[in-house]
Amino acid sequence: MTITARGRVEKWDFFRAHWRRVAPGPGFAVVGIFLLVVMYGLFAWHIAADKDWKDQAWSLAFLPGFALISLVNIIGRWRGTPAFRGPLTHSFSEEGVLTETVVGRTEAGWNTFVGFREFDDMVLICQSNARGVPHGTLVLPRRHFSTETDWKGFLELVSRKLKRLDRPFADS
Repeated sequence: MTITARGRVEKWDFFRAHWRRVAPGPGFAVVGIFLLVVMYGLFAWHIAADKDWKDQAWSLAFLPGFALISLVNIIGRWRGTPAFRGPLTHSFSEEGVLTETVVGRTEAGWNTFVGFREFDDMVLICQSNARGVPHGTLVLPRRHFSTETDWKGFLELVSRKLKRLDRPFADS
């Protein structure tokens, strides 16, 4: 039996997939925002207490600057990959995964993949390089599956073929 997923990986799918690939979970975002607010508060208090605040005000630009650079980098990677912008077709079978994009066609056996992470709206399948180190990610939004039966069949197949990754993984 072959299960097919068709669709485009939108820019924000790619962004969410990147965040989920490297961040431990939704609590990570809450803690990150809390720490950002606390750090800005401390910086603002320190600068307000200092009579020579203009010399230190530039330091407030670092945190949002790093976040902006990260966002621009992620969007640039999405734009730089033509296969993401065109229609994608993934066919999953007992043998492996067949991926067809605007730039070509790739077949990969299940041994090419390290594991997967499941979310309500997408599944991320982690690919590995020749050394078995996590290297890339297949981004599979739920909406790419035509029916709920296809989605559940896909999850069952992936659960049998790959190990579930509870922790984030990042490219090496």
